[in-house]
Amino acid sequence: MNKIKIISIFTAICIIFCFYGCHKKSENAVAVDKMIANLGKIEINDAEQIDQIDKAISKLTEEEKNELDKKKKFDQAKYMREWQKENMKQVKASYKTEFVDEFKEACKKLGIKQSDVIRKAMQDTIEKANNI
Repeated sequence: MNKIKIISIFTAICIIFCFYGCHKKSENAVAVDKMIANLGKIEINDAEQIDQIDKAISKLTEEEKNELDKKKKFDQAKYMREWQKENMKQVKASYKTEFVDEFKEACKKLGIKQSDVIRKAMQDTIEKANNI
């Protein structure tokens, strides 16, 4: 998929957030709203529609463009938290201090991460269960 097309669609979608919060909309903002409403009805490969959206965006006032820029900034930390919440789980265990310290020291001596050792043990257990 063409990067320009993806950016154009992303920009158009960001406008939704920008203008739904504004009470007074310019003529161009209203036109952009109508185009955005039709986004679900077009194909991403519809270059003419994407060009129309780009032209409408280019006619926005500076204030509207600034508002759009504020809305479309990507929050990497928030994205990562949300992704981890949806896609990751923790495995927790508590052991005696001596045992944990020995494990940490053994990993350090071997030059391996504790998480790699735990992941390998988990994978081995899954494979063993699958072979039963």
